[in-house]
Amino acid sequence: MRLRSDVNPALAMPEPFSPLDRDRIASGLAAGCLVGREVEIFTETDSTNDLARRAAEAGAAEGLVFFAETQRAGRGRRGSAWVSPSGGGLWFSTLLRPRAARETWPRLTLLAVHAVIETAARVAGVVADWKWPNDVTVGTRKLAGILVETTPEFVVLGIGLNVRQRAGDFPEVLRGRAISVEMITGSAIEREALAAGILSALDRDYRGDWAGAGFASVREYCVERSALRPGCTVRVVVGGKTVDGRLLGFTPEAHLRIDCAGLEHEINEGLVE
Repeated sequence: MRLRSDVNPALAMPEPFSPLDRDRIASGLAAGCLVGREVEIFTETDSTNDLARRAAEAGAAEGLVFFAETQRAGRGRRGSAWVSPSGGGLWFSTLLRPRAARETWPRLTLLAVHAVIETAARVAGVVADWKWPNDVTVGTRKLAGILVETTPEFVVLGIGLNVRQRAGDFPEVLRGRAISVEMITGSAIEREALAAGILSALDRDYRGDWAGAGFASVREYCVERSALRPGCTVRVVVGGKTVDGRLLGFTPEAHLRIDCAGLEHEINEGLVE
């Protein structure tokens, strides 16, 4: 399969949307998996992260995944809205209860990035990049976003992946900034295959040594696909302040290392402009 990272200029007409099929997702998961051990699909909800949070507070076991065909109030980092049109993508959240030390939980964002990029390449032949800290991009356009929300007892890992949209399906403000799998491939993609692939990759990595030495391979995979390259000039908004400098690289925890007027700064949270 030829790997594609550019927009196909001769897009085929999209096939009609069909509802997500839970059995078809389940058939793509390994027997005895933890992530995806139970899948629930909603036609519409405010936010799948909210569904997972309420389930966690009610005592649900980890590995439960909520999908929604559309979200009325999907969100990204820092409270930004995530547009979730019906049938257009994969909008889902996984409940996790890590036993690892809490300071390692931010690593789960990169596990999700890894799973999305790996699955997009394997299932759809799409070459995607990691835009620090939590976006999956193709060129300058956003393909997927990750939102990890934590409490002292559990983690909700949300993923939004654009799959079937055409350019006109995005609000005008996002046209030119967002992209979907089918805008790249020009052909219909089975959403269930992408969903099962992402959940399987998450299950594999989550049950591995991600809180220990095993995280190094995930980090290396993502850094190799980083949209930000060492030596480039970056501007990062951190807590209302702007940091300008030259990217030196990434720390072992995948934080940014930036040279600002000869002084090195480590940034673990922010928005790259």
